[in-house]
Amino acid sequence: MRLSENRVNGFTFIEVIVVITILGILAAVAVIKYSSTNIAVQMNAAQRKMISDIQYAQDLSMTVGNRVKIKFDVDNNRYSLLWFDDSPVPNIMGGGNFVVPFGTGTFNGVQITNTGLTNGILKFDTIGQPYSDVTIIASATLVVELNNQAQIYITPYTGKLYTQ
Repeated sequence: MRLSENRVNGFTFIEVIVVITILGILAAVAVIKYSSTNIAVQMNAAQRKMISDIQYAQDLSMTVGNRVKIKFDVDNNRYSLLWFDDSPVPNIMGGGNFVVPFGTGTFNGVQITNTGLTNGILKFDTIGQPYSDVTIIASATLVVELNNQAQIYITPYTGKLYTQ
């Protein structure tokens, strides 16, 4: 007996619809999963940026021999580097003054929610010792809190930073 060779290989319309539906569901789940972890990624990046900038301010004060301060502006959701006389530190990457805004761009989902510093000011003297505005930091102090979750602390004397 001879089989018919008129059979066409391929998928039925129903099979294609089922596969497209399954792919759509998987894509929706991936988007939801990504959007919820995106905030965590942004907060981690913001913490790393802040720590790097605080260390830069400390290094700058020791290298140049001039006090440097960081003003954490909770109301405007940003921080800036300033010389001791309140003149702005230029951004080494170009583009004006050293100001880092949150709530936009890379840090869209991040907000500065709290600081444990007097007037939101962290200063470094010419030997790199940290101050909370005009007071020497004598114990581990909250520098900044992001989204009421992630905190950055500074230790006395050395200015070592750590997160919680």
